[in-house]
Amino acid sequence: DTVPLYSPELPRGGSVRKRPTPEGRADAVYFPACVGTMFGPAGSVPATAQATGVQYSFEQLCARAGIRLLVPEGIDGLCCGTPWSSKGMVAGRRTMRDKALAALNAASLGGELPIICDASSCTEGSASLSRMPTRCRDSIRSG
Repeated sequence: DTVPLYSPELPRGGSVRKRPTPEGRADAVYFPACVGTMFGPAGSVPATAQATGVQYSFEQLCARAGIRLLVPEGIDGLCCGTPWSSKGMVAGRRTMRDKALAALNAASLGGELPIICDASSCTEGSASLSRMPTRCRDSIRSG
């Protein structure tokens, strides 16, 4: 009774996070949320939309704006730690935080490049990476 029945309206699996590398120096580091790999479009969505997802769309938007993005090395194994934190798994969160922190620090050249995330929960999770030598700015909050 507590497990919902399957319905076509439920989201499908998302797309795999990819690691494109920019030509020349990057303008920003893009940290695509792992939630996009778990949840894709719901219902009957064209195959092209299913295959692209948020990461592809965001990268296309930035490319059209002339913004070169760098996705951290090892993105397929990185997470902000929010899933562990929300379940009270402190050691797991700490492990993932340290792994993500190292990758983001390297990709951002020690905090020189801004880091962008595409999910609010991951932005909050990433903001808790307080040992990062960067200022965490959320354009919505900093007006």
